[in-house]
Amino acid sequence: MTAARDMNKCSQVVNEIAANNTEAKNSNGDTNNDSMKRGTIKCMECDLESFDSIKTFIENVVKHEPKIDTLINNAGTMNRTI
Repeated sequence: MTAARDMNKCSQVVNEIAANNTEAKNSNGDTNNDSMKRGTIKCMECDLESFDSIKTFIENVVKHEPKIDTLINNAGTMNRTI
C-alpha cells in the first residue's frame, strides 16, 4: 500500500514498480517459483498536512484492509520558516 497526496503520481510510481518487477525472484535468484505469491500495491490518498485527510485514510484502511503487510509513506520535506 502506498499513501500519497497526489494520486496521479502514486499511480505512476506503482506502474513503474510493476514494470521493473516483471519476474518474481526468491532469495536464491530463482524465477517462476509457484510457491511465491505476487502481491498488489494499492494507492490510497493521504495528505500528511491535513488531519482530516489522515483521519479519512485511517478509516478507509480499517474498513477495507484486514491487514497491512507494507506501507510506503514517502513524505518530502522542505525548509520552511514557521
